[in-house]
Amino acid sequence: MKALIQTGSSLSACGHAQAGGRVPVPLKSDFLSIGCEYYLAPGAGYFALAPDREAERVLLSKIYVREDRRGTGLGRAMAERAEARCAELGCRELWLTVNKHNTGSIAFYERMGFRKTGALVTDIGHGFVMDDWRMAKPCQRTLPEGGNPLTGPPEGG
Repeated sequence: MKALIQTGSSLSACGHAQAGGRVPVPLKSDFLSIGCEYYLAPGAGYFALAPDREAERVLLSKIYVREDRRGTGLGRAMAERAEARCAELGCRELWLTVNKHNTGSIAFYERMGFRKTGALVTDIGHGFVMDDWRMAKPCQRTLPEGGNPLTGPPEGG
Protein backbone atom coordinates (compact mmCIF):
# COMPACT_ATOMS: atom_id res chain seq x y z
CA MET A 1 0.00 0.00 0.00
CA LYS A 2 1.28 3.44 -0.90
CA ALA A 3 2.09 5.59 2.15
CA LEU A 4 -0.27 8.52 2.51
CA ILE A 5 2.23 10.72 4.37
CA GLN A 6 4.79 12.58 2.34
CA THR A 7 8.24 12.91 3.90
CA GLY A 8 8.66 16.36 5.38
CA SER A 9 4.95 17.12 5.82
CA SER A 10 4.11 18.56 9.21
CA LEU A 11 1.85 20.85 11.14
CA SER A 12 4.09 23.72 10.10
CA ALA A 13 1.98 23.77 6.95
CA CYS A 14 -0.95 25.05 9.01
CA GLY A 15 1.15 27.89 10.43
CA HIS A 16 1.59 26.61 13.99
CA ALA A 17 5.01 27.10 15.46
CA GLN A 18 5.24 25.75 18.97
CA ALA A 19 7.69 27.11 21.54
CA GLY A 20 11.18 25.92 20.72
CA GLY A 21 10.39 25.67 17.02
CA ARG A 22 9.10 22.10 17.28
CA VAL A 23 6.22 21.08 15.06
CA PRO A 24 4.53 17.71 14.61
CA VAL A 25 5.99 15.56 11.86
CA PRO A 26 4.69 12.29 10.47
CA LEU A 27 6.11 9.08 11.89
CA LYS A 28 7.05 6.33 9.50
CA SER A 29 6.12 2.99 10.99
CA ASP A 30 4.35 -0.26 10.37
CA PHE A 31 1.09 1.64 10.87
CA LEU A 32 1.49 3.07 7.39
CA SER A 33 1.06 -0.42 5.95
CA ILE A 34 -2.50 -0.49 7.30
CA GLY A 35 -3.23 3.07 6.21
CA CYS A 36 -2.77 4.96 9.49
CA GLU A 37 -0.91 8.26 9.62
CA TYR A 38 0.87 9.29 12.82
CA TYR A 39 2.05 12.85 13.44
CA LEU A 40 4.44 13.73 16.27
CA ALA A 41 5.13 17.03 18.01
CA PRO A 42 8.43 16.05 19.67
CA GLY A 43 8.16 16.41 23.42
CA ALA A 44 4.66 17.88 23.19
CA GLY A 45 2.12 15.45 21.71
CA TYR A 46 0.89 13.51 18.71
CA PHE A 47 -2.16 12.57 16.68
CA ALA A 48 -3.14 9.70 14.41
CA LEU A 49 -5.51 9.43 11.47
CA ALA A 50 -7.12 6.33 9.95
CA PRO A 51 -8.69 7.02 6.55
CA ASP A 52 -11.59 4.80 5.47
CA ARG A 53 -11.45 4.62 1.66
CA GLU A 54 -14.91 3.22 1.06
CA ALA A 55 -16.83 5.40 3.51
CA GLU A 56 -14.95 8.62 2.57
CA ARG A 57 -14.26 9.47 6.20
CA VAL A 58 -11.21 9.76 8.43
CA LEU A 59 -11.01 8.62 12.04
CA LEU A 60 -9.02 10.91 14.31
CA SER A 61 -7.99 7.83 16.28
CA LYS A 62 -5.62 9.52 18.71
CA ILE A 63 -4.85 13.06 19.76
CA TYR A 64 -2.70 13.88 22.75
CA VAL A 65 -1.07 17.07 24.01
CA ARG A 66 1.16 16.95 27.09
CA GLU A 67 -0.50 18.67 30.03
CA ASP A 68 2.17 21.38 30.26
CA ARG A 69 1.66 22.19 26.54
CA ARG A 70 -2.12 22.54 26.71
CA GLY A 71 -3.46 26.02 26.09
CA THR A 72 -0.66 26.83 23.62
CA GLY A 73 -2.71 26.25 20.46
CA LEU A 74 -1.04 22.95 19.64
CA GLY A 75 -4.25 20.91 20.08
CA ARG A 76 -6.12 23.31 17.80
CA ALA A 77 -3.33 23.09 15.22
CA MET A 78 -3.46 19.29 15.36
CA ALA A 79 -7.24 19.23 14.91
CA GLU A 80 -7.00 21.73 12.05
CA ARG A 81 -4.27 19.67 10.35
CA ALA A 82 -6.39 16.54 10.76
CA GLU A 83 -9.32 18.33 9.10
CA ALA A 84 -7.10 19.60 6.29
CA ARG A 85 -5.75 16.10 5.71
CA CYS A 86 -9.31 14.77 5.62
CA ALA A 87 -10.11 17.28 2.89
CA GLU A 88 -6.86 16.50 1.01
CA LEU A 89 -7.95 12.86 0.93
CA GLY A 90 -11.30 13.84 -0.56
CA CYS A 91 -13.19 12.59 2.47
CA ARG A 92 -16.51 13.98 3.65
CA GLU A 93 -16.21 13.47 7.41
CA LEU A 94 -13.65 13.62 10.23
CA TRP A 95 -14.78 11.64 13.26
CA LEU A 96 -13.57 10.44 16.64
CA THR A 97 -14.69 8.75 19.82
CA VAL A 98 -14.35 10.19 23.30
CA ASN A 99 -15.30 8.90 26.73
CA LYS A 100 -18.63 10.37 27.83
CA HIS A 101 -17.06 11.53 31.12
CA ASN A 102 -14.10 13.32 29.49
CA THR A 103 -15.78 16.72 29.66
CA GLY A 104 -12.64 18.74 28.92
CA SER A 105 -11.97 16.91 25.67
CA ILE A 106 -15.64 17.01 24.67
CA ALA A 107 -15.66 20.78 25.16
CA PHE A 108 -12.47 21.12 23.07
CA TYR A 109 -13.91 19.01 20.24
CA GLU A 110 -17.13 21.04 20.28
CA ARG A 111 -15.11 24.28 20.03
CA MET A 112 -13.40 22.70 17.01
CA GLY A 113 -16.78 22.11 15.34
CA PHE A 114 -17.34 18.45 16.20
CA ARG A 115 -20.88 17.42 17.16
CA LYS A 116 -22.12 14.31 18.96
CA THR A 117 -23.57 11.89 16.43
CA GLY A 118 -24.33 8.94 18.69
CA ALA A 119 -23.39 6.88 21.70
CA LEU A 120 -20.98 3.95 21.41
CA VAL A 121 -20.90 1.34 24.15
CA THR A 122 -18.31 -1.38 23.56
CA ASP A 123 -17.73 -4.39 25.80
CA ILE A 124 -13.96 -4.85 25.78
CA GLY A 125 -14.04 -7.92 28.02
CA HIS A 126 -13.24 -8.82 31.61
CA GLY A 127 -16.07 -6.62 32.88
CA PHE A 128 -14.85 -3.45 31.17
CA VAL A 129 -17.00 -1.31 28.89
CA MET A 130 -16.00 1.69 26.80
CA ASP A 131 -18.81 4.25 27.09
CA ASP A 132 -18.09 6.85 24.40
CA TRP A 133 -19.61 9.54 22.25
CA ARG A 134 -19.04 9.39 18.53
CA MET A 135 -18.35 12.95 17.40
CA ALA A 136 -17.94 14.15 13.82
CA LYS A 137 -17.61 17.18 11.62
CA PRO A 138 -17.96 17.56 7.86
CA CYS A 139 -14.85 18.17 5.74
CA GLN A 140 -14.72 20.39 2.70
CA ARG A 141 -13.41 18.02 0.08
CA THR A 142 -10.64 19.15 -2.22
CA LEU A 143 -10.74 16.73 -5.13
CA PRO A 144 -8.46 16.88 -8.14
CA GLU A 145 -10.44 17.49 -11.30
CA GLY A 146 -12.28 14.30 -12.17
CA GLY A 147 -10.71 12.15 -9.47
CA ASN A 148 -10.51 11.14 -5.85
CA PRO A 149 -7.10 10.90 -4.14
CA LEU A 150 -8.29 7.81 -2.27
CA THR A 151 -9.00 5.85 -5.43
CA GLY A 152 -6.77 7.58 -7.98
CA PRO A 153 -7.53 9.35 -11.24
CA PRO A 154 -10.63 8.54 -13.24
CA GLU A 155 -10.40 5.64 -15.70
CA GLY A 156 -8.37 6.60 -18.74
CA GLY A 157 -6.95 9.63 -16.89
